[in-house]
Amino acid sequence: MVGGRTVGWVLAAVIAIAAMPALSQQNEGPILMPKKTTPSGRPPSLLFTGTYSGKVHNLTEGLSVDFTVSVRESEKGAIEGCMTVKPPLGGSGYLKGSVRGSEITFDVVGALSEITFNGKRVADELSGTYSVSFPKGSQENGEFTLHRTSSDAPRLVFNSQACPNDLTILTPAAEQGNAGAQAYLGTMYSLGRGVPQDYSHAASLFRSAAQQGNASAQLMLGVFYLQGTGVSLDYSEAYFWCKVASTGKVEGVTEENMTTLLSKISDQLSSEAQAKVEQRVRDWFAQHPPTRSS
Repeated sequence: MVGGRTVGWVLAAVIAIAAMPALSQQNEGPILMPKKTTPSGRPPSLLFTGTYSGKVHNLTEGLSVDFTVSVRESEKGAIEGCMTVKPPLGGSGYLKGSVRGSEITFDVVGALSEITFNGKRVADELSGTYSVSFPKGSQENGEFTLHRTSSDAPRLVFNSQACPNDLTILTPAAEQGNAGAQAYLGTMYSLGRGVPQDYSHAASLFRSAAQQGNASAQLMLGVFYLQGTGVSLDYSEAYFWCKVASTGKVEGVTEENMTTLLSKISDQLSSEAQAKVEQRVRDWFAQHPPTRSS
């Protein structure tokens, strides 16, 4: 809807243009206005500045979730911004990178990992690949697609304190029962990454996720019982949860690793105690058919 003042201004401009003398023959032709550029010499439409929304697909875990990126490009081709990833994947936080032509690269350092994105923009579409590096050397890989929903410069201060992070994004999801978010937060609290180290709270989060069938949480809960970390040492509980986890998919844990772990725990149990746990495991699977997913 056009306001009264705007209509008056447009009308005055039309009258003024109509009153201008006709251009002479030698001046006929289009009047070329100088192209609007930024201090870097690039038209604003070519800047990466704006808000993007899309999908990130973790090929290693076989998970796809929504994510959003808000970025601002400087006149020297540097970019900074915030990334928000929907649970159960983590990685939300402050991003920093650079632009070269239509190509972009940026890093996001999360509570448990560092993520490197490499992509290319065509018009308002941005797509590419990413890799996730964990402290102990393991990696995950994925793909992403983004669509620019706004080219306006975000009115945000970009830094690690102002941007959403894994704790602020995952905590509400965990409280609502998201098993992936519970397992991710449990790992954060067990390692003291992004939060104060709290084994008891980590064990509680792992238990909530384990009871929903999250294999990674089941394994971690079993290891906690084996070591007496955050819970009382209990070999029967350790064997139960590790045995249940052995039928699922735990990234970075081989079948040989699991067999060795179960053998170590069973050595601490009497034949009678182990038989009781094996029955518990059978009862569990009667109610929770095993799958190969976490």
